[in-house]
Amino acid sequence: MRKLIPILMLIILSSCVSYTVQDGYDAIRLPDESGNKPETRYRLIKDSEEPYVPSAPVVEAVEEEAEEIPAAIIAEEEPILIPEDAAEAAEEAPEAAKAEDKLAYPDKLSSITFPYLYTVTDESRLHDGAIITAKVLFLPLGFKPIEDAGRIISSVSDIDADFIILTGSLENQAIAAESAAMNAVTLEGGTILYTARIEFADSDSAVFSLSEDKDIEIAPISSSRQMPSSASGISRWIASIREDEKAVTAEVLTIADNMVDDNALIALSAPSPATADWTDLTPYSYRHQESFLLSDRLADNGWRDAYRDTHFSAETDPGITAISGEVYERLDFIYIKDMIPGSVVSFPVAGLTDTVGNLGVVAEFAIP
Repeated sequence: MRKLIPILMLIILSSCVSYTVQDGYDAIRLPDESGNKPETRYRLIKDSEEPYVPSAPVVEAVEEEAEEIPAAIIAEEEPILIPEDAAEAAEEAPEAAKAEDKLAYPDKLSSITFPYLYTVTDESRLHDGAIITAKVLFLPLGFKPIEDAGRIISSVSDIDADFIILTGSLENQAIAAESAAMNAVTLEGGTILYTARIEFADSDSAVFSLSEDKDIEIAPISSSRQMPSSASGISRWIASIREDEKAVTAEVLTIADNMVDDNALIALSAPSPATADWTDLTPYSYRHQESFLLSDRLADNGWRDAYRDTHFSAETDPGITAISGEVYERLDFIYIKDMIPGSVVSFPVAGLTDTVGNLGVVAEFAIP
């Protein structure tokens, strides 16, 4: 009889466990998701009672209304249009609303109005999958005339980037864009070559669809810089940075604040280094503990330095993008919001580094 008691106890306990687990499964109630889900994509939200109209009108590809839109903003197959809600804003700020669709840059580049669309093909490349990645190549061309744009573009052709962002003089941007034979949109701060589908552009930024439900907004910003060629000129360089620091920072933050998409990227050719790069322990003897307003204010406003986020420290990974004599600095930055940086690398580019002294930056991001 005593031998039977443990056996009976095991049977009773195992039946209780089975009942408890099954009871737990039966208690699970999943929410009903069969109905319509609320739309969260900015470019598709346009039926609210009080539609949001940004400072520069958002444009959509709407074939039925194409006849009512000025010819200057209409592309051949997929016109970029202004929604009815933004018509008054477009009349008040025509420079922000118009986009010219051309097959070549004009000889007189000063005649360009921004945004300027340079169209090579009507095809666009969209990605599939739950997590979308974007590869961005940043080429700071500088303000000195480049000698061989074709050599620069051919040397990076194997990267197969979704976007190639050009900063520097307008002449350098136009020459490189024509050499690349990609669709491009030229803005006041730079040119974006793209394989994605463009959705909207104003004078400062452009929104692209990477997939049917993932967008990215890009703003290129070009600033000239006065880098010295030796350590003896560093103190004068810092003093010149201080003279314009507040005005430059205000201008960059204005562009950043007017960006409307959650997934945002700023490709910045800056006149000043980043505070995080200047410490007493770097391999560069001319550097010392120093702060720079532009990088600090961008960080305060939630913009992340993609290179610094993916590298250990300035002591071991300086990420140089500009060389002048014996002075080596990182002055070309990719700042991001709401994206996950996978890798960011600065590298020498044939035809650019050996002539102008600037390096390229290639980065890959995941858009959740």
